[in-house]
Amino acid sequence: MSEENKKFIEAVQKRYGQNINVERETYITPNYDPYMQLGGIRQFINCLRMEQARNYSNIEIGKQTARYKSNKGGDAWADECAAAMYFDATISGAIIASLAQFIEGLFTYEFHRISKNSPQFLQIDSRRYQSISIWVKRDLEQKKLKKQDRKPSAHVNISKSNIATTTANYFWDPHWYIQEDGKQRGNIANGIKELCKLFKLDRLLPENFELLLTAIFQYRNYVMHNGVEWESDKIRKFKEIDDGLAFNAFEWTKRDGEEYIATISDELINKTMQFCDACLEHVWFSTLD
Repeated sequence: MSEENKKFIEAVQKRYGQNINVERETYITPNYDPYMQLGGIRQFINCLRMEQARNYSNIEIGKQTARYKSNKGGDAWADECAAAMYFDATISGAIIASLAQFIEGLFTYEFHRISKNSPQFLQIDSRRYQSISIWVKRDLEQKKLKKQDRKPSAHVNISKSNIATTTANYFWDPHWYIQEDGKQRGNIANGIKELCKLFKLDRLLPENFELLLTAIFQYRNYVMHNGVEWESDKIRKFKEIDDGLAFNAFEWTKRDGEEYIATISDELINKTMQFCDACLEHVWFSTLD
């Protein structure tokens, strides 16, 4: 056990006032603990939901007691409703970010662990491996030519063994998937789907988990790169994504009768938490070993 792990266990024992018998490979370790991570996310979501409910209760109480008219003026109620809309959108972004990073980290870590512990599961005959191998070989050859143009003595290893090693690294990385045309492209949701299907892990996960991943990561990307207010063209494109889902994933605030700001629904949160629980039960430390 490393010194870092020993210090962590000592701190846990001191905090809870009891001795904890720690065996090798236990999840009580500072290196990676998805169970504790998901527990923290649950607490985070519950806190935000309570604050959200409290916010609307205050607005409703103010409306019923005429507080807005007596203390603030005629437009105060509308102003606070508008502020609540942006508050909801900000909460949605925070919740989806925490869930997306958990899912991304879990599958990245898990497939990397399998690649190290069970390299025999590398499927060199699969379409994924073959497509990546072609791309890796071409990329290394191009890098070699470019470096030789700049510096003739530069070396790029294009041996079969290096191509195989590099291909394997990309194969196990869920940030990549293979398009229908055989080209490799970055997309974490599609990469997770592809690897899960390849190893038949999709049978152990909730129905329509592919659509769930699409909803999570598409919304995460839209909010991360565009904020909570989007241009009309981006709204139209995201509506197409929303309409293609098999469940009520998003709720829309309207402005002048048109959808304007998307927030995540309780159904999306609940389905995502169920998916995360299923991942910990069936995928984490999976039977691939």
